[in-house]
Amino acid sequence: MKKVLPIFSAVLLMVALDAFFTFSPTVKADQTVTVTFRVIPQELTVKLGQPFCVNITFENIPNLMPENGVTGVQFELTWNSSILLGVSMQDIAFHTAAQNDSSNIWGIQNEIASDHAVYAYTWIDIDRGLSQGYAPFMGNGTWASINFVSVGSGETDLNLSQIELGGWLAQNIILGVGVDGKVSVTKMLAGDIDQDGTVNSTDASMLAAAFGSTPHDSNWNPNADINNDGVVDILDAIILADNFGRTLT
Repeated sequence: MKKVLPIFSAVLLMVALDAFFTFSPTVKADQTVTVTFRVIPQELTVKLGQPFCVNITFENIPNLMPENGVTGVQFELTWNSSILLGVSMQDIAFHTAAQNDSSNIWGIQNEIASDHAVYAYTWIDIDRGLSQGYAPFMGNGTWASINFVSVGSGETDLNLSQIELGGWLAQNIILGVGVDGKVSVTKMLAGDIDQDGTVNSTDASMLAAAFGSTPHDSNWNPNADINNDGVVDILDAIILADNFGRTLT
């Protein structure tokens, strides 16, 4: 399994030291900050062959002076590849914060594989981020959104590890604490609306009959709401189409 680039810790230290010497007149006493990383939703049940998404969030970065904030982060998320398949990972925090200055984002590693995801980001020019007001990070938010598809029945933990954070000031200690998630995959096939063990034209007809419905409509069929979002729509049809012809074994 590939891990986070070993240079990331050195990068964070270099960024922090540069900011320290540039902004030393504002230095306060040493501070220790603890940031909570959390998998959201923490527990999730999906059907076999169902795509879904989880967010990796952050909490408790003090919304005080800039020296309390985070300027770089890394983490790794792992899972059982016989149950889940990693599809894609989208950075949210850095791109949302920078908005019109995305060229300052340093994506050292954004890797998604069958059994793990690795995330390592910071700013290329921390002074620029500070001057434009999007750095450092404070408060609560979402680092990244990770997309999966379930490939086997059973349970797997989503384990957060390799958490490391860098702050604006070199002497401040920022600790990362991870709260893992869990995914349960049922033996029901996503798209098998009549639950006969096969996704076929009968299921497609049943979805079409319920298309556009919500729980209060007369043609509502909860089994046709494959992604469980409260409406039978094109997203459910796509999942059915992806699993068409598949048989539960």
